[in-house]
Amino acid sequence: MLKFKFFLLSLSILFFSACGTEELMDYALDQGSDADDPAVDVIIPETDQIASMIQRSNEIRGEASVLVPVTWNSYLALSAQGHANVLAESGKLEHSQTQYGENLYASFEQATYVDAVNAWYVEKSYYDYASNSCIGGQECGHYTQIIWEATTEVGCGRASIGTQGSSVIVCQYNPPGNIAGELPY
Repeated sequence: MLKFKFFLLSLSILFFSACGTEELMDYALDQGSDADDPAVDVIIPETDQIASMIQRSNEIRGEASVLVPVTWNSYLALSAQGHANVLAESGKLEHSQTQYGENLYASFEQATYVDAVNAWYVEKSYYDYASNSCIGGQECGHYTQIIWEATTEVGCGRASIGTQGSSVIVCQYNPPGNIAGELPY
C-alpha cells in the first residue's frame, strides 16, 4: 500500500508542480496520506528542487538578455524521467530521439537539478556569441540550450545509477534550441 501511495504522490508532484508546497501537501493529505508518511517527505524537496532549477535557469537566461522565462512542463518531465531511467539502467549517456532539446548530466554523487544547470552554465565561458560557436573545440551546447530564447518549457528527470550513489539527470526543452545557423537570442 505504501508503494502505491508513493506512486500516486510521485505523480502528483509532476501534475501539480506549478502549485506551491502547501497546495501539494494539502493534495497529498486529501489522498489519504498522513503527514508522517515517508512518501509525503518526497513532495517538498522535489518541489523545492524544481522551483530552484527554474529560478536558476531564468537567472542564466536573464544574464544573456533573454527576457522570456522558462516554465516547468510535466509532460517533458515524464519524458525526461523515462529517459533518465533508461540511461541509469544501460549505464550509457546517450541522447534520446525526441523532438525536444535535451541536456544530459551524470555525477558520481546524488546530484540536484541545480547542480546540473550550474555544470552546464560553466560552458558559458566557451561560447562566442559573435561567431555563434564554441571556442577551442570545447562543449557549449548545453549552455546555449538553456539560453535559447524560443525555448519556453523545461522538464527534468533524475535516476540513480547502481548502488554507488551516482546519478543521471535529463532535462528536455520545448521548443528545442541549438538550431544550426541560428543564434540563441
